[in-house]
Amino acid sequence: MRKVLNYSLFFLLSFVFIISFAKADSCNYKEQAALNKEAKNIDYQYEFIKDDSINKYFKIYITNIPEDLRLEVTDDYSNQTKDIIYQETEDGLYTMNMYTSNKRTKYTINIYAISGSCSGSLLYKKTFTTPRYNPFSTSYICEEEPDYKYCNEFANTEKMTYEEFLEDAMQYHAGKSQTQKSTSMWQKILSFLNTYKWFFVGGIIIIGTGTLIIILKRRNSIKKRGI
Repeated sequence: MRKVLNYSLFFLLSFVFIISFAKADSCNYKEQAALNKEAKNIDYQYEFIKDDSINKYFKIYITNIPEDLRLEVTDDYSNQTKDIIYQETEDGLYTMNMYTSNKRTKYTINIYAISGSCSGSLLYKKTFTTPRYNPFSTSYICEEEPDYKYCNEFANTEKMTYEEFLEDAMQYHAGKSQTQKSTSMWQKILSFLNTYKWFFVGGIIIIGTGTLIIILKRRNSIKKRGI
């Protein structure tokens, strides 16, 4: 009896394996090539939205979704998966709002066939990453120094405390102020010289002429003494 059960189990597993293999093998090259082309044509974009000082998020657009493909979109922020089919889109465009701006977030799009002999097959995978929003970018010092590197909305300040940010920003501000003072001083000197350059030129000519006359007189005096 036990031997019969073992044979039955063996034949059952073999049958399941054969059916699974036949199904996987039934996805012919021509059909898969056409589906792969559609899958590669699927694209994505995102934009950062600030409705107010608190409400910040990424609006993600997934485009060119066809009727015979299904998408699984997973993010490593929530580790949740969203299933998307054509019927949930607007002419192939799917939009979703993701409130993940406080962390750099990676998205993975797995694209599957849902019709024909390739149904259920993973055709293509795409990944993209949204940056982390920099909360220090709204600091008062960034209003005065918008070009400071850590005032950028997506500057990498994840490992920086607010105190460290302020200290570095104040050093940048002080150095910039000193440079501006030095530049301003030289600009004033050059401006002064440019304004009164003809006075300087005239003075140099007068001094030079006077010096030349004195030298010539001394030479003539020496010659006369020599005679």
